[in-house]
Amino acid sequence: MQDSINHDAEIKVLKEAVCPSLSGRSSLTYHIGCRADHLGKDGSEFNEGISLRIHHNSGSGLFSNQWVPIASLKPVFDKEKSQDAVTSSSLSSVFAGSSVNTAGFILAVLKAEGLVVHMPEKRRYYQCTSTEQFFIDLKALCGAIADGADMAIASDVTDLHAAANGEGPDMAIANSEASTAKPMAIGKSKKR
Repeated sequence: MQDSINHDAEIKVLKEAVCPSLSGRSSLTYHIGCRADHLGKDGSEFNEGISLRIHHNSGSGLFSNQWVPIASLKPVFDKEKSQDAVTSSSLSSVFAGSSVNTAGFILAVLKAEGLVVHMPEKRRYYQCTSTEQFFIDLKALCGAIADGADMAIASDVTDLHAAANGEGPDMAIANSEASTAKPMAIGKSKKR
């Protein structure tokens, strides 16, 4: 897979939220951001600039905090939509060379964002959903940030612990700072 991400591009954090890990033993703080050079674009050009990362884990599990382009997950989802469900193992190929927890934590973020839903008949399996509303919401956040609107959506969340356990709404916070962290290099795993 050819990596088309400009590793020098700044990523602007559009949303910061908290969700439970898949095991429910810890809370994950994550960021969703957009490459600065894609903020004003529309449609698939905007979507290609979206990345996410794990920012903090309340537990002791290690993880990679590098940006993961949503586009890098597309081949996994396309393959899985036609046959089986998505698992943290099916995402592990995207995170070759990083902590084994990273794939599971990213799957927890995808679940929190509504991009996958749990399959009740299978304990660790998730089914992909439509990404359309996800990108519409992010584009609206970009527009609100560009217009200088107050993005204190988090004021609706008074108890972060409740939000982390799925008992409250997501916490979205616009962040005017741009991250200079480089996106995660996506590659094939090394044979050991």
